[in-house]
Amino acid sequence: MTGSLLLLAPGVYTWTDDAAPDPTNVGIVLAADGVTVVDSGPAPSTIASLPGELAAISELPVRRLAYTGSHIDQVGGSQLFPLAAVY
Repeated sequence: MTGSLLLLAPGVYTWTDDAAPDPTNVGIVLAADGVTVVDSGPAPSTIASLPGELAAISELPVRRLAYTGSHIDQVGGSQLFPLAAVY
């Protein structure tokens, strides 16, 4: 799947994939020490293009995953960010 990044404010993005069977929305916040991903989508395959798209906007690593809930559509893609702290 291929999503798209939309700049919402300086350093704040949303990544969406409306073509997925269940539309996916991931928040991105850039900070001085790294990237925070808000919700990681339902599965690694659903957000497979996200790490490459993040690399295009920041050289910093994903340091944090912040979940807004515990359902699979919010936590399923976390495998793509194995070194991130989870909140």
